[in-house]
Amino acid sequence: MARFHPKEPGPDTPGSEHATWRSLEKLPNSWHVFHSVAWQVPKKSRVFDGEADFVLIHPNHGMVVLEVKGGVFEIRDGTWYQRDARGGEYHRLPRSPFEQAKGAMYDLQRYLTAMVPGLSSLPATRGVVMPAAANPGDLGPDMPAAMSIGKGQLTDMPGAIDRLLDHARITANLSKDQVNGIVRLLSPTLQIRT
Repeated sequence: MARFHPKEPGPDTPGSEHATWRSLEKLPNSWHVFHSVAWQVPKKSRVFDGEADFVLIHPNHGMVVLEVKGGVFEIRDGTWYQRDARGGEYHRLPRSPFEQAKGAMYDLQRYLTAMVPGLSSLPATRGVVMPAAANPGDLGPDMPAAMSIGKGQLTDMPGAIDRLLDHARITANLSKDQVNGIVRLLSPTLQIRT
């Protein structure tokens, strides 16, 4: 089973992320899985908050960033709309989940390569998990089927991650120290003393 950081989902974890967590447990223990990773990044004259639902790290595959979106979706003229699984009105999303995953991936790449000694590059890819969607398939030129994981693929998350990695054509060669450095940064353990 993959190594999770933290070891259990928090009490406020949405159902869609619970379902994704349980499917990610099927990955081998060579994977580190981080849930709800947050950071701050300076851009231009301001500092922006960033967040990724899941970040996966593997010494031979690099980094995979997963954005999880529950509910039901429509794409109208390239704009994403979402409603929860219980119905109601559709609400326009400020960015597509694929854009969210891409932004998070680039922010984390910059941060980790700057902070981990000896890490000059971090091969990475991203995907979107939609646990309520039967099979999202190809959603446009920047959203090929390999990058979207639906309810049907959750039963074989190792296969879904392999498809993502094959599509991105990335490999990595992270040392044990580099992996440990990433773990310390994304999931710190420390004491704050008085």
